[in-house]
Amino acid sequence: ARVLADLDVAAVIAEGTVMVKPGVTVIEVPDCRAALAVVAAALHGDPAQTMPVVGVTGTNGKTTTCWMLERVLLHADWRCGILGTNGHRIDGTPLPDGPLTRYTTPEAPILQAILAQMKDAGCRVAAMEVSSIGLALRRSDALPFSVGVFTNLSRDHLDFHADMADYLAVKRRLFSELLREDGRAILNADDPAAAETPSRAPVWTFSSTGPADIAAHGARFTLNGITAEVTTPMGSGPLSMSMIGSHNLENALAVVGAALALGLSLPAILSGLATLPCVPGRLERVPGGDGICVLVDYAHTPDALRRVLSTLRTITPGRIHTVFG
Repeated sequence: ARVLADLDVAAVIAEGTVMVKPGVTVIEVPDCRAALAVVAAALHGDPAQTMPVVGVTGTNGKTTTCWMLERVLLHADWRCGILGTNGHRIDGTPLPDGPLTRYTTPEAPILQAILAQMKDAGCRVAAMEVSSIGLALRRSDALPFSVGVFTNLSRDHLDFHADMADYLAVKRRLFSELLREDGRAILNADDPAAAETPSRAPVWTFSSTGPADIAAHGARFTLNGITAEVTTPMGSGPLSMSMIGSHNLENALAVVGAALALGLSLPAILSGLATLPCVPGRLERVPGGDGICVLVDYAHTPDALRRVLSTLRTITPGRIHTVFG
């Protein structure tokens, strides 16, 4: 209170009563973080009002899904922006890294500033990872998401959330509160936590193993990649990609749903997926190896490590050596 009383400011937003100099406006709010998001959006011209934003949440797959979507959009000559764990990019070019930009979901003033920069750069769409911590701390509260993707849910971040129920409830805010009513929710039908998420927008489900709005049939997995037939509300077509594993098929189906919701054609999406290189740090093949296939993966949760090892076991006839730390 003493610091505020000495500051020369035009206004103060606060939770409760504060001491200020005479003539300074005080706006009392129930939640300063929620107010910060609204103010930050307004100061930067509400970029998400005129540029569609895709939000991807879930325990695993957020980074890969955003990266794959970015590559599909760029392949179709759609200028786009990306915010996430592997950095923030405009049209594929990384933005300068700094202490305030390193969060998966940056604080509201940084987030809105980056989105405004993307809009000014001519991006047709932005895609971002929406972490549970970012949702809990209201960093993305003022964003009217046009598309929301829920990849999956497993144990993580219980040093921050009270329990798994709290963790799930926070993630579901993206669909029940932040998603535009005329937008689209893309939910993983193979994960009950995702599939049963209430949404204020129409839903498309995706599945790599069973019936869904966006589904894969006859999938084949090898160390050279994935092939499958994909059916969607907008038709069907063959999927072929060099990425490895059933979890990456799930990520690809989520990308198909998000890109279709944005208005991209299915042939353009499948063409983009066919050109994908390996995602950095996601079952990334190390060159050489003298006949041994060496892969690097960022898996660090129990579910992610299980998925990686289960995937490799089904397509590896010999021994698997795991280095983990």
